[in-house]
Amino acid sequence: MAYTQDQHKRNCVTVNHSDGSAITVYEQGAHLTSWSVPTPTGLREVLYLSSTAVYKEGVALRGGVPLIFPQFGNRGPMSPSHGFARVRPWKIESIAEGEATFSLRATLQEMSPEGLVVSDSDRNAVQLYYTITFCKNKLRLGMRIVNMTSDAPLPFHFAFHSYFGVKEISNTIINGLNSTSYINNLTADPKTVVLNPPQEVRIISEEFDRIYKDQPSAIELVDATTSKRIVNIASTTLKDVVVWNPWIEKAKRFADMPDEDYHKFVCVEHGSILQNDVLLPNGEWKAEQEIEL
Repeated sequence: MAYTQDQHKRNCVTVNHSDGSAITVYEQGAHLTSWSVPTPTGLREVLYLSSTAVYKEGVALRGGVPLIFPQFGNRGPMSPSHGFARVRPWKIESIAEGEATFSLRATLQEMSPEGLVVSDSDRNAVQLYYTITFCKNKLRLGMRIVNMTSDAPLPFHFAFHSYFGVKEISNTIINGLNSTSYINNLTADPKTVVLNPPQEVRIISEEFDRIYKDQPSAIELVDATTSKRIVNIASTTLKDVVVWNPWIEKAKRFADMPDEDYHKFVCVEHGSILQNDVLLPNGEWKAEQEIEL
């Protein structure tokens, strides 16, 4: 199966499952933009995607699951923010029912913006393999990164920047964070790690941007009006968790999102963020995020 152009003339692929669920992934960034699942009343879209997202080369889509690599935000010397993986074209490795794998090769020079000069050979590179498996009640995102070099350890950050759709953010309960220390990104210096003690979190009612360190349990989103679970988000390998919503004023500054859409989503991002992981020469690194309905 190959990529095809959508109405925005951007390459993407839709993968189906016999149970009626489906995903859509864009070539740029291997960006997962849709996970639709059958319900008694029709298809439900689990992920949030902005209706005014910018479909343009080099610009990450607002919503879905952007891949953050090799730098999180401005926590490092690299430009652009969040690294390059989310805006680079990825190759389709394989497609099967309920599963798709994509790959990206990055050179050592790209991984080292300080000016490292190396030859552009297969051995001076990192290879990323991204496998998405899904059905109507579960989505698994798996990343494998291989250091092709024989002598260069590579530090990096990584995160699944997942946007989850909700009916109303002010009626969305967030379970699982009350015992975890965190950094408040609204006040913290990105070059430092200053932890705040655990604080009860139930419903977001203002701009919210925190990194929870060593999160021990899954995060559950619950609709307060029905007491029904929206999603359960977990990872056994990624211990930092970002929870983010821009709220009113910041949402107005986003050209690629309607002003009122802060009501419609919350980001819950598992990652390796607060300290660099180091990929040893000839080594590999694996991580996953699992979402259940």
